[in-house]
Amino acid sequence: MALIVQKYGGTSVGSVERIRAVAEQIVLAKQEGNQLVVVLSAMGESTDVLIKLAAEIDAEPNGREMDMLVSTGEQVSVALLTMALQQKGCKAISMTGWQAGIATDEKHQDARISHIRTDRIHEWLDKGYVVVVAGYQGLSESGQITTLGRGGSDTSAVALAARLRAELCEIHTDVTGVYTADPRLVPEAQKLEQIPYEHMLELAEMGAAVLHPRSVKEAIRFQVPLVVRSSFSSEEGTRVGGSAVEKAPISFWGIAHQEEMAVLSIKGKSVEEAGNLLAEQFDTMEVESDSVDFKSNTLQYSLPVEELKSVTAILQDEGDRLGVEAWECEKDLTKVTIVRAEDGPVIEVMRKLARIPYPIRWLKPVNKSLACLTPAPMSKAVMQSIHSMLGMNAGHGAISARS
Repeated sequence: MALIVQKYGGTSVGSVERIRAVAEQIVLAKQEGNQLVVVLSAMGESTDVLIKLAAEIDAEPNGREMDMLVSTGEQVSVALLTMALQQKGCKAISMTGWQAGIATDEKHQDARISHIRTDRIHEWLDKGYVVVVAGYQGLSESGQITTLGRGGSDTSAVALAARLRAELCEIHTDVTGVYTADPRLVPEAQKLEQIPYEHMLELAEMGAAVLHPRSVKEAIRFQVPLVVRSSFSSEEGTRVGGSAVEKAPISFWGIAHQEEMAVLSIKGKSVEEAGNLLAEQFDTMEVESDSVDFKSNTLQYSLPVEELKSVTAILQDEGDRLGVEAWECEKDLTKVTIVRAEDGPVIEVMRKLARIPYPIRWLKPVNKSLACLTPAPMSKAVMQSIHSMLGMNAGHGAISARS
């Protein structure tokens, strides 16, 4: 008897019909003799609806009350799925994150899991029940409801799989696995049979939405075997785990993208000091050594547009003291990152990218990857061009990495 943790995202449980379909999959897995813990996200766009409701009351609502509000979305989905399972004659019980023993730190809206008390889950598993757990949420040591940030249900699932010592953690989503690019934007993208943890982490950190970066870090920490697969088909998914495949038959693992990005350029005599201050405040801002032009005393960042307001507020408050003379922002950009399987020179790749007939901004090496920004309206065409130019299109036969 195997213990399996399954996670279903918002699109997978976005309607009553889809909830019933998920219930059917769970029943089949249960009939194969498995013990099952199922982690759910909120239905469809329900979390966004709750956030919009809050904004109508208060443009900057209290973090504690936001967690109280948005955590209800997952409670709806777990209750409905449990009812669907019970209707099919399957013993099941729903639990909130705190009922499942998920304890977090005190940080509202972006909490970290500190530990999980699994005895209550084991008690119901031993009775033959499917345990359906609300993802994305937990309880702090002071008894406050907390949420784990967007994508937190992935982290809930992997963390539960780790503490329960599950044989497998399945991430069910709206695509059939991990691809060399988003197949909705690059139709020629190929599905990977397997991808090492470290390359999956880099893709996730650079914008690949199939797994949240924090969940991959949790999987690496506890060596949790992962499979990413579709909620809507029985097709084999992508295995995530292990180290980099020795002598990998490919040079690139894939392309990730991040929308709604900006480039911030800061000019002044003390740009390094200004950069250090901003980096301390905003860990998502990226400052590469070759992003500093000492001749013109200019420093460039790429960062999410949503952070510009806070960043420019710091520059306004501290700019004079730091010798900042001016700054400017370019918005409506998409960041495209090429994740490479191998170390080594990237000059030839950069030369190829320079020949793409679309505007490319801020082309920089980042770890093993290459990152660039392009105007958002052209991002789809840029991704398709890069994918083709680097030989990753379907039919090349050199993408699947086998252990």
